[in-house]
Amino acid sequence: MLLSMTSLLHRLVLAKEMNQLKKIVYLLVELKHHRKSKSIGWFKIFVIVASSSLLLFAFRNLGKDASFDVSAIFFGYKVNKDYNNAVFTVYAIFTALFFMLPLITFSFYYTAICYDIRDIIQNFGKTLSNIASDYEAIFRSYTAIKSHVNQIDKSISFLVFTVIIYNSCIVCFSMHVVLEPKMFTSIELVFTFYSLFIHFTLFILMTASASMIPEASAEIGFIASTISEKDGAATFSLQRFISSAEKEITLTVWKIVPIQRSFIFGITGALFTYTLMFYTLSTSKH
Repeated sequence: MLLSMTSLLHRLVLAKEMNQLKKIVYLLVELKHHRKSKSIGWFKIFVIVASSSLLLFAFRNLGKDASFDVSAIFFGYKVNKDYNNAVFTVYAIFTALFFMLPLITFSFYYTAICYDIRDIIQNFGKTLSNIASDYEAIFRSYTAIKSHVNQIDKSISFLVFTVIIYNSCIVCFSMHVVLEPKMFTSIELVFTFYSLFIHFTLFILMTASASMIPEASAEIGFIASTISEKDGAATFSLQRFISSAEKEITLTVWKIVPIQRSFIFGITGALFTYTLMFYTLSTSKH
C-alpha cells in the first residue's frame, strides 16, 4: 500500500514539475558554456539493465508453473482461473509503465543532473587562475552557480524524497524475502532479488552522485582560502568570495537532510538495522 501511494504521489508531483525539469536541463546547458558532458559508459549500461527489470516485472508470470491470485490486488474479487494470469499480466504492465518507470527514469535524470552540476563546479575551479585578479567577477559567477543549484534543489528535493522512500520500501520487502524464502515461489524470488539489486543500486547511484557536489564545492573553498591577495582595493570582494566558498553547495532530501557521504551510510545502516529488528520482533511473537 505504501509503495503504491508513494509511486502515485511521485507521479503526480513529477507531472506538475515537468516544465521545471525541462528548464533545469536548459539552465545547465547554459552554465556549461557549450562544453560536452563526459561520457559515462557504465551509466548507459546500467540504464539498459535497469530498464530490463520493467520487462521482467511485466512478464514474470509467463513461466510454465506461474500462477497468481489476483484477488489480493482487487480487494477480494476473484477472477475466472482461465483469465487469472492474463489479468495479472495486464496489471503488471500497467504497474511497470505508470508506477515503476517514472521512478526509475527520474533516478537516472537526477544522477545525470548531479554529474553536470559537479562538472560545472569543477570547471569553475579550473578557471579561477585565469581571472584571479577580478575577485568581483569570481564572486558573482560563484554566487550565480549557488543560486541556480538552490533553485534546482527546490524543484526536485521532494521528488528525491519519494524515490528514496520507494527504494527503501523495496529494500525492506526484499530483506523479508531473503529471510523467509520458503514463503515465495521461485519466480517471485528471482524477481525480488533482481529488483533489490536494481533499486538498491539506484539509491546508491543517486546519493553518491549528489554527494560529489559538496565535495567539489569544498575544493573551491580550499582554493579560495589559498588565493593570495594581489590588490589591496579588492579586499572586500575577495573576502566575500571566500565567505561564500566556505559554505558548501549541497542537494537535499525535501530540504531536510543534505546529501553527503555520511547520509548514504546512515540511511543504509538504518534500513538494514530496522528491517532485521522488526523481523526479529515478529518471529519472537510467533
